[in-house]
Amino acid sequence: MNEIVAHNLALAAELITLDDAFEAAGLRLVAWKGPVQSHLLHGNFTQRRFHDLDLLLRPADLAKAKAVLEAHGYDSGLHLTPAQLRAFLRHHHEQAFLRDRDYVVELHWQIVQRQFAVDYPIEGILERVQRVSFQGREVLHPGPEDTLVLAALHAAKHAWLHADLLLDLGRAVALVQDWAFAWQLAESAHVQRYLSCGLLLSELLGYVQLPDAIKQRALRDPAAATLAARLRANTGSAIPLSTIRGRERWSDRARMFVRTLVTPTINDWSEQKISDRWFFLYYFTRQGRLLRRVVSSVARTT
Repeated sequence: MNEIVAHNLALAAELITLDDAFEAAGLRLVAWKGPVQSHLLHGNFTQRRFHDLDLLLRPADLAKAKAVLEAHGYDSGLHLTPAQLRAFLRHHHEQAFLRDRDYVVELHWQIVQRQFAVDYPIEGILERVQRVSFQGREVLHPGPEDTLVLAALHAAKHAWLHADLLLDLGRAVALVQDWAFAWQLAESAHVQRYLSCGLLLSELLGYVQLPDAIKQRALRDPAAATLAARLRANTGSAIPLSTIRGRERWSDRARMFVRTLVTPTINDWSEQKISDRWFFLYYFTRQGRLLRRVVSSVARTT
């Protein structure tokens, strides 16, 4: 059996097992990306490789969901102090749990980390979930309009470098039932340019033929069209600050830049140990770590 098919089938079976376990614990398992989205977008989840299972949940349910995963042999490997845990939950959006090497589950209490300055409330997504027939049962997945906007946001988060994410975005176009609502979701989160750029780029790459009305709506933003053309010309190569340039509001660009500079990460905590009493110092030491990375990068290219 093809390795990808075997891997995907194993993760799909694990999703069903966890769905039962979450239900028994009084939790709703809402699958995102992975096998269910591949089933929705491509019709056959065995062909599109995915690496883990992504589950959406309310922040208040994180502790209970973590307990369910640990009861099934999963471990996050994180050993955080109380101050680190508070910062982790505030600034980050997901926590990965591993079982052996092939089973990875990511719990998401936000869609992207705080440094992206995107307000896309997970509560709304969970209220709009759809039931999807998958492997002989019904599982929950974000609704069609959320699926489209989240696919655009996911591609933008990775600087539009991954063709498979743009293919997913192109396929998500066919799912949308209410385009006015899809644009409204993007507008409320101030990611309209991400959506416009992603749709135009997906078409430029041949992944979708946009309906004329949708294409014209995306082309209303000249900056999105220009960015999509530049990304198409540089396929596979990063355009510096492209993710920041993809935001339509200067205030969001500024917040992204500042938060990237000051938001501590797990790597920051690992590299330099500071007690919880002096935890605020991490917000200042991060700049030094980033500067060392820049200097090291420049040194390697000269």
